[in-house]
Amino acid sequence: MVLERDNSGRLSGISGDRGNPKSLGYTCAVGEASAGLPEHPGRLERPLKREGDRWVPLSWERALAEIGERLGAARRGDPRGLGLYAGAHLAGDQLGAIRAAAFAAGAGTPNLFSPLALTAAPMLRAAELVLGYPTPLQADVGRAHFTMLLGLDPREHRWGPLQCGTTHTEALAYFRRTRKTRLVVVNPRRIPEAEGADQYAGLTPGTELFFLLGLCHLLLERGFADAQYLRDHCEGAGRLRAWLEPWTPPRVAAICGLDEPALAGIALRFSRAPMATIAVGPSLGQGPHGTLAAWAWLVAHALTANLLRPGGLFEGKGLLDLQPLLASFPTAQAPRSRVSGHPALLLQLPGTLLAEEISSGGEGQLRALIALGDPLGELPRPGHLRRALGALDLLVAVAPTHNATTALADYVLPAVSPWERADVQLLDHSALPVRFIQAVPAAVPPRGESRPIAQILAGLFAAMGPPLLGGPWGWHVQLLGRYLSGADLRAGVDRALELADLPELAALEAAPGGLDRGELDRAVWRVSHPGGRLDLAPEALAEAMRGLSPPAPQPGYPLRLILREARGAWYGLEEYPEPLALLHPERGIPDGAEVIVRSAHGGLRAIARWDASLRPDVVELPWGTDLPAGDLLGEDLDPLSGAPVRHGLPIAVERA
Repeated sequence: MVLERDNSGRLSGISGDRGNPKSLGYTCAVGEASAGLPEHPGRLERPLKREGDRWVPLSWERALAEIGERLGAARRGDPRGLGLYAGAHLAGDQLGAIRAAAFAAGAGTPNLFSPLALTAAPMLRAAELVLGYPTPLQADVGRAHFTMLLGLDPREHRWGPLQCGTTHTEALAYFRRTRKTRLVVVNPRRIPEAEGADQYAGLTPGTELFFLLGLCHLLLERGFADAQYLRDHCEGAGRLRAWLEPWTPPRVAAICGLDEPALAGIALRFSRAPMATIAVGPSLGQGPHGTLAAWAWLVAHALTANLLRPGGLFEGKGLLDLQPLLASFPTAQAPRSRVSGHPALLLQLPGTLLAEEISSGGEGQLRALIALGDPLGELPRPGHLRRALGALDLLVAVAPTHNATTALADYVLPAVSPWERADVQLLDHSALPVRFIQAVPAAVPPRGESRPIAQILAGLFAAMGPPLLGGPWGWHVQLLGRYLSGADLRAGVDRALELADLPELAALEAAPGGLDRGELDRAVWRVSHPGGRLDLAPEALAEAMRGLSPPAPQPGYPLRLILREARGAWYGLEEYPEPLALLHPERGIPDGAEVIVRSAHGGLRAIARWDASLRPDVVELPWGTDLPAGDLLGEDLDPLSGAPVRHGLPIAVERA
C-alpha cells in the first residue's frame, strides 16, 4: 500500500501498490477504512479499570500487576479456569498471534479460542482427514482450463478462506480472454462473473454439500472419474461409492433447486477439462455440514485427478514452509473442550464454544478471559455470549478502540492500530499465489500509551508468574510457550528467515514493496497417510455420511438466509450504518420499507433493499459489530469443526 499523509504528517488515506504481486494495487474495505484508525475518536490511550459505573485510568505497571495477580489465581485453581480469545484482527498481527498461542501453551490451558470456526476450520479439518494434516489448499484458477466458482464472489470474498491475492482475479480474466477458459458460476446470487460465464446455476443456500455429492456421484457412476489416479494415489474408493449411492442426480437437483441436465452438464465439463478446479467461498463451511462439504470438495478434485496438482487444488509451499508446523499438532491428539468435547485445531478451540465454557459449571469452568479483540462483534448469538461474559470473575479487553466487549470488561488495555506497529508476514504463505514476503516498519507513532498486543501479552505473562508444568500439549510445548511468551520475537523471526535462506528482518523492512521470488511450485505432493495415499472415505466421517439427510422444509420459514461480512467491524469501523435486508423485488416488499426478519431462534428489524441479482427465495443480511444477525442463529454446530450453521438458515420476512 501507498500511504497518504496530511500537512501535519498524520495518516490520511491509503492507495494500492500496483507493483505488489499479491494485491496488484487492490485495497480491501477494512484496509481503506483503517487509515482513520490512528485518529479515531474512540481510541483507547491508557489502561482503564472499572470501578462501579466509571473507568479509572491506571499506569501500565499497576494494571499489569493487578491483572497478573488475578490471572495467576484463576490459573492456580485449574489451568482451564484461564482463557484467551484471539480475535479476527490477529490474522494481520502475526507476532501478536504467535504470542497468544505461546501464552496459552505456557500457561498450561487449552482455552485459546478464535473465530477460525467461522471461516476456514471446516476446510482445514477436511484436508487433515484426506491428506493427513490440516493444510490450506488453493484453487489454481490461473492455470485451469475449467473453473467453477461455487458460492464465491471474487469481489466480495477475495477468493474465500485460505486463499488470497488479486493475482487470481487477473489470471482468471487473462486466460478467459486468451485461452477461453471455461467458467461456471454456482451461486444463489447472479454475481457479475455470471454474465459472461459458460453456465450459471442459482443454487439454494445451504445445499452446497448435496451439490458436491451429486457431482461426485455423476463422476463415479457415469465413468467420468480418472481410474488411474484413483488406483495409484487413493484409497477408500469402494466405501466412497457406497456413501454416494443415495445422492442421485434427480434427488440432488431437487434439493439444490437446479435442473438435473444442468448438474450433469457441469459434471461432464469438469471431468473432461485437462485441468479443472472449483474455487469456493466462505459459505462452503457455513452450512449444516461444513466439514462434510469441504471433504466433498476435495473428493471431487481427487476423482478427476485434480487434487495436489497444477491447474487443480494445490498446496502453497511459499518462501516459509509451514508444513512442519501444521503437522505438529494433530487433531486426533489435541485437547478437547470441557463441555462439548470439540478438539482443538492448530492449538485453537472454536470461539463458538466460548459462552458454554463460561456458563457451564463444574471442574475447569472458565473464570478469567483475556479478549484480544471483540468476541461480541465476531461470534454468533451475541445475546447469549454477553450474558456469559458478564458472569466472568475477570474480563480483560485488549483493543485499539472501545467496542461491545470493552463495555463489559473489568480492565481495558489499549492496543496499537495496525499502522502503529511493525509487521511481517509469517503465517499466510500457504494462502498466497506467489512466493512473496514483506516486512514493514510502523507508519505512525503509537497513540497515547497504547502498545502492541505481543508486548501486552508478554507483560501479563510475566506478571502472572511462571505456572507449574503440566499443559495439555505436554511439557515440551509448555516450555516452548513459556519461552516465547517473553522472548524477543524479532530475534525469533530472524532465525526463521535464516533457516529459509531469506534476508534478516531489518533488511526486509528496508526493501520497498517486499521480496518476490516468483511462482509457487504447484506440484507439491505431501500426504502423511500410510503409503502417501489420499483417504477418500475417512472413518471419522462414516457415521455422519450414514446418517445424512437433506434439509427439511420448516413451515412458516420459506426463505433462506445468506450473510455478508462487515469487515470494518474488526476494528469498530462500521461499513453498514443500519441492517439492510437485501431481497428480490418479487417478494412484494417495497424498497426502503422497515421489515422484521425472523428465524426459529430470534428476530431483528432491518431496512429492505431490492437486489434483483438474488434468488427470489433468498435474503441477505450483514454480519459484524452491532449488527444483530447473530441472534437469528441457533445452537447447531458442525461436530467436526465447531463451525456455526449460519448459511441457508430458514427465515421469514414481513413488513414491520
